[in-house]
Amino acid sequence: MEKLENFTYQKLNYQTYQQRLRELEQNEKLQKIGFQRQVIATTIYHYPIDYIKIGKGEKDLFLVGGTHGSETIGIDFLLNFIPELTNMEEFDPNLFTLHIIPLQNPEGFDISSNTLKNIPEPEFQNQAYEYYLRYRTDSIIVSAIKQLNLIFDEIHKMETINQVPANLAKCILIHFVQDKKSNWGKLSDKRVMPNIKIWNEKIRELYYHDIPTYQELKFYLLEACNDVIAKLNLNDIHDQFLNLFLSIIKEHLASKKLWTPIQNEEQLKLYQQMFSNLDFQGLSSLQLSRDTLNMYQGWNHPKGSQIGHDATGTGINLNANHLWNPGIDAIREQQTIYGPFVKNNIKNYIPGPLGVPTLDVTHFEQAIENKVLEDMIETSYNRGTYLATLLYHGTGGQIFYRPYETLMEENTYQEIYQYNEELATIYQQATDYQLLSSSSSTGYGDYLRRIYPGVLLIELSKMGGNPIGPYGDKNNTYHVFADNTNALKSLFSYFAKTQSKKR
Repeated sequence: MEKLENFTYQKLNYQTYQQRLRELEQNEKLQKIGFQRQVIATTIYHYPIDYIKIGKGEKDLFLVGGTHGSETIGIDFLLNFIPELTNMEEFDPNLFTLHIIPLQNPEGFDISSNTLKNIPEPEFQNQAYEYYLRYRTDSIIVSAIKQLNLIFDEIHKMETINQVPANLAKCILIHFVQDKKSNWGKLSDKRVMPNIKIWNEKIRELYYHDIPTYQELKFYLLEACNDVIAKLNLNDIHDQFLNLFLSIIKEHLASKKLWTPIQNEEQLKLYQQMFSNLDFQGLSSLQLSRDTLNMYQGWNHPKGSQIGHDATGTGINLNANHLWNPGIDAIREQQTIYGPFVKNNIKNYIPGPLGVPTLDVTHFEQAIENKVLEDMIETSYNRGTYLATLLYHGTGGQIFYRPYETLMEENTYQEIYQYNEELATIYQQATDYQLLSSSSSTGYGDYLRRIYPGVLLIELSKMGGNPIGPYGDKNNTYHVFADNTNALKSLFSYFAKTQSKKR
């Protein structure tokens, strides 16, 4: 991995974002390779949508960050990447023109980043790591509880407890712990709960115990919880979360009924609790502050869920904002749908932090933030200068590249698929990201991919938890920026070779 010449690690908010843009404008080396900054549109709340153009070549490459307001690292990566261009041999400003929208959703970003305003800069990394632990702990607990439910639900289906041997539940528990593919089995691999291995060993010991009744199995598991809790250091942040996990398991094992089905709806929201007392004051738009508060109160969104504000100020999720999104039917039918994983107490497809595809289901409207982007892509494509579009999202370490086949002609699908796969493979070699050949109809990237070639959606950080989880380890942030910079270098080299062959 080559070293970055310019690397900035800081708590990014809307004000520091604007300051970073001003610093880029004053960079004389960037001016020499054609740096231009413009405002291509303004949002409903009058936030500028900044557009940066670099290079004077005839081949266009589009880079976009901040589609979701909570995905800070995508915005930050592009701000760090831009000054690297001045020392990059692979980037030829006479061949390429970069079209960069570092922050497509400034309203959502102002809401999300404002949540972090009271974190002192020296404490940022520590609190970001705690946030990462909270986010991951929520995910782990919810996943483990879902798998425990598989056991409990099967037992409850029996007419009497005596019909089922105690060894059945025992064997299933052992299987869950040993199966590394299951969420329960993966617990031992998660650094958020390193001492979970003590609990897993207790479960493995069931092999050597003769447990004839459910009462005795229940007693053994309670004792196992108590034994592990007694060994924990509650001053250690990792052990605090393991203590929470085992305490929840104990509550259900200690109930009057032999097995109580575990429910996970709206229970475990550690990451939302971290900032649950914050408000919406301090946004760049006073009207946005007022309207956002009314949105959260009017739709009963839980306190703290503004941490992950993906949508715009009006509540539109830009990544869902296209006519083919099935969520439009969900709105029309007034379905109640909650978010995935740790967001499962936040309503989706209503105005709020997760957002809607469109506010009016009777008349679909493309958001201005998406319209200006697609207009630029279409213009480039029609004049024959278009190369690719890279959409940078937050966490997952993944590359989405496959077009969604529905509504596509076979020849068009195959042509785009092969081109996208080639680009994604080049990118993957520098980042070691997971290539996802599956596709869906929900995202705006999926929509663009049906029409234009070379549209990749890249989930940047393997360290999850938007907006600040990836910042819990400064080295992680550095490697994300360096690896993706090297991936873009590889793409520049690839495009330079393919274009020279066409001449």
